[in-house]
Amino acid sequence: MSSLGNMKKVIKVLLVIILLFTGSSVFADTTIHLKIETNLGSIFNDNINVPPCDSEGDGNMKATPYCALIKAGIPNDYSGLWVNSINNIINNDNNNGAYWMWLVNFNINPTGPYSLSSKQYTLEKNDSILFYYNTNPLDISINNENPKVGEIIKISVKELGLDSSWNPRWNNAIGGQVIINLNSYELDSSGTYSLQITDTSSITIKAHKNSFIDSKELTINPTNSPVETHSSSGGGGHISTPLPVVSKTVFDIKKAFDFLMSQQKENGSFGEDLYTDWVALALSTTQDYQEQKNKLIEYFKKLKTDNYQLTDYERHTMALMSLGVNPYNVNGKNYVQKIISSFDGKQFGNPNEDNDDIFALIVLQNAGYSKDKKIIQDTIDFILSKQKENGSWNNSIDITGAAIQSISIFAGENFLLRGVSQADEPRGSADVATPDSDLGKEEFSPAKIYNALLRTKEFLKQNQKDNGGFGNVSATAWAMEGILSLGEKPEDWVKNTNSPLDYLAGNQDKDGGIKNADLNSKIWETAYTLSALSGKSWNQIMGKFSKPTVETSTLKKIRIPTSSTKTLESVGKINPQELTASPINANTNSQEPEQIKQNWFRKLINVIFGF
Repeated sequence: MSSLGNMKKVIKVLLVIILLFTGSSVFADTTIHLKIETNLGSIFNDNINVPPCDSEGDGNMKATPYCALIKAGIPNDYSGLWVNSINNIINNDNNNGAYWMWLVNFNINPTGPYSLSSKQYTLEKNDSILFYYNTNPLDISINNENPKVGEIIKISVKELGLDSSWNPRWNNAIGGQVIINLNSYELDSSGTYSLQITDTSSITIKAHKNSFIDSKELTINPTNSPVETHSSSGGGGHISTPLPVVSKTVFDIKKAFDFLMSQQKENGSFGEDLYTDWVALALSTTQDYQEQKNKLIEYFKKLKTDNYQLTDYERHTMALMSLGVNPYNVNGKNYVQKIISSFDGKQFGNPNEDNDDIFALIVLQNAGYSKDKKIIQDTIDFILSKQKENGSWNNSIDITGAAIQSISIFAGENFLLRGVSQADEPRGSADVATPDSDLGKEEFSPAKIYNALLRTKEFLKQNQKDNGGFGNVSATAWAMEGILSLGEKPEDWVKNTNSPLDYLAGNQDKDGGIKNADLNSKIWETAYTLSALSGKSWNQIMGKFSKPTVETSTLKKIRIPTSSTKTLESVGKINPQELTASPINANTNSQEPEQIKQNWFRKLINVIFGF
């Protein structure tokens, strides 16, 4: 009996041990960081020990983000698994379109926690949980967490947004700032900032952008390192002196936008139609200033354009498309047809000019006209025929940058100056009668365009100045748009240690605009600059639209004045001696060849604004 009694005691001890261990694993608190943010400010931001709770009401005890809300004492309301409100802030309050979202460690993988309810995810130690409403987070990273004195570190900032299918994606935080030891510095056009380490002092870094949640704060502690030296001899010996540290100015994008917005008139315009159209393209590169965009769209819907020249129509159509306005129907006007009606079977407008053809091609390729249309191929042939032996168009940096954008998309899938097959010969010139018809089975060859772009790239390289620019701000901005269409980065085009970005930064005025005594020119050049610094070509800025399903014969023919006095004079002054030109009155906008999907939200917007 004593042995049986001892056995019972052993079993009891084992049961107690099992309960202790299983209890400690199932019911132990989990330490995480909980952050709750809205567009009006922070609700909670602290570490917290989260005990398990019955999140799903099934008796299963586990620590979840929902349990964290309970532990923090934050009022909340759920419908089953999905949140209705937090801290008495409800989803879609007064139809504002804002909903509570949540993230684990900034993970947006569709197969990860992002796809789960905050009642379903089981917390892990040191998780960072973010609930956010009517705002989006910023994320920050550096390429070297242990830098040495003398080294340059690259700080990258991303902002959370949505793609055209409403899927989450991280985008470059253009227009944001990086705060280094309480000092604020503007991010460049790729959402980065380069910092040279000058001593071993500790450095704190975080990112900020209006209407977004500040990033986490990083701390780096540089270490000593021998500084690269150069030597000079003389007198009694050998003297080593450190190489100078070059500090470069970075263009303040936000300040430039603020300057432009300060110039908006009560009617929504930015002065004359010429300046207003170019500001529309620049404004389309940012997600901010929605009120100003809406005001501008309303202005465009009421605008009288009966006395426009062809290049005016082209420029204005690009502006409309960049704002997402359907150019086939703006207040009953078909702007694409106004351009098409100037086509004489070989080229657009004035046969002695090519800028009107370049901008017509930019518009049409984004307005539903594919490369197999006769009007497209005839226009490409005409533009190529106008290229000069030195690789330019009109010996102009500006027009050359625009020409690159008009034809580069037709250079074939293997383009980006890496090589294409040279076996294909360009198609014949006599094919089909009607401009809008298909050419048939013969496929268009990219070889001729590719060779033209090679020559054009060399022309730009030869004409870049030691200051990084191309003669003036307008020429530099348009050259950058061309460089982007070549599949290259303007910051990689360095001459005498300077890039085009450095040149533009050196021409920014204290008020944010480009330095210019004439206010209209200042607005104009600032708009050009912001478009170029967005990192997008005009084709990437413009929206994509399909041709309406209407017979061509039923479209009304519209006569457009084609006086040569407007084509280049109002578009820009060409100076062949300097191979540069002033701002051009032709168009310049474009977007990536991704068709914008007509989802329910876009259809709703179309109904509201009458696009």
